[in-house]
Amino acid sequence: MIVLYKERKFSKLSVRLAGGNLADEIAGVKGVYASVAGNTPFEFSFMDENIAQLYETERQMNGIVLMLTTVAVAFALLGIYALISFSIENRTKEIAIRKVLGISAVDLLSLFSGTYLKIAIASAVVTIPVCWSMLSSWLGRFTYKIDLNPLWFAGSLLAVVIAISGIAIMKYASMRQINPASSLKHE
Repeated sequence: MIVLYKERKFSKLSVRLAGGNLADEIAGVKGVYASVAGNTPFEFSFMDENIAQLYETERQMNGIVLMLTTVAVAFALLGIYALISFSIENRTKEIAIRKVLGISAVDLLSLFSGTYLKIAIASAVVTIPVCWSMLSSWLGRFTYKIDLNPLWFAGSLLAVVIAISGIAIMKYASMRQINPASSLKHE
């Protein structure tokens, strides 16, 4: 197939080569091209390289998004850890009184992590539809595309719940260190 566009100042020729000695075949195509196109410069590239260049930007974007997501998740987990630590520090006397009154370990853990789990679930309810819409729009640009799976989003929500629970359990271990006698000594 030969396509010549004089008004656009470019031309394209797509040729399927049989294989073997590529240098001889390219020289043959160049000779036929010169007889048809005259003095128009002959430049060539391989289709697989052109397709690879088209997907290179997607690979780069994937790397950037992965890096930024990792940083965002790390900062979010550090923030949750700091919030729970701050909450425990400010409520040391309350924890001491509850320990004296016989609070169970599960109740003490749910006292501090329940609020954060509710916030995480509420934020997921807001962000999942937005992410679904953005991903659907982005995937719609491709000729061959995949369908979004709701389990991917459920998996991300589960990861958030596990992360918050892990931090809460670590903080629970530090709450067990609180001595009610020394915490209430100055009251």
